[in-house]
Amino acid sequence: MIVEINGISQTIAAAVEEQSAATQEISRSITNASAGTQAVCQDIGAIATIAATTKEATGEIRTAAGTIADRAQDL
Repeated sequence: MIVEINGISQTIAAAVEEQSAATQEISRSITNASAGTQAVCQDIGAIATIAATTKEATGEIRTAAGTIADRAQDL
């Protein structure tokens, strides 16, 4: 009987150890995914800034082109 209980205890201990290892791996994966998501968010922020700058530059170019067209008509 004691041998059987000892065997069951060892089986349970092994299962708990495997579960702990799996839980740690899941935790590492979640941490990596979180870091990747944060990097993507930062990249999206940078792209939004670049898009705003490009939009502003486009407006300035459009204004300059209008000015040049007006002056060309005066000639």
